[in-house]
Amino acid sequence: MDKLKLLQINFILFAIIFIILGEFPPFRLQTIVVSGIFCGISNASFTSLAIEVFPFTRSVSSAAYNFLRWAGAAIAPIMVGFLAQIYGFSFPLYVTAKVVVIAFIALIFYAPLLKRSIETIITEKTPGLINQD
Repeated sequence: MDKLKLLQINFILFAIIFIILGEFPPFRLQTIVVSGIFCGISNASFTSLAIEVFPFTRSVSSAAYNFLRWAGAAIAPIMVGFLAQIYGFSFPLYVTAKVVVIAFIALIFYAPLLKRSIETIITEKTPGLINQD
């Protein structure tokens, strides 16, 4: 399966997970455990896409991606705490679901550009080989 298509499906399921977390408090533990599947898929897919799409060396691409990923991981708990304190525990979960849906829409919009970038970089790295996916 194409990485972009996998991410699109993953985003929709991830948004549903966040809505379930907000709507059904008795099932939060089970839902968090299941969400680990989607976190793992996202992490692996984003890492490989970042390395494939960036025109820089593998180490520079990985460093740039990880900087942004861990910057978000540093800011998120603080923001969630403030939002939950002001608007209630479920509010940050709904905000996250909306952000994931926006990411899904952005991925659909930018998928052709990402595919062209991947094909261009693959063609430059290995002349004569064109990705047929």
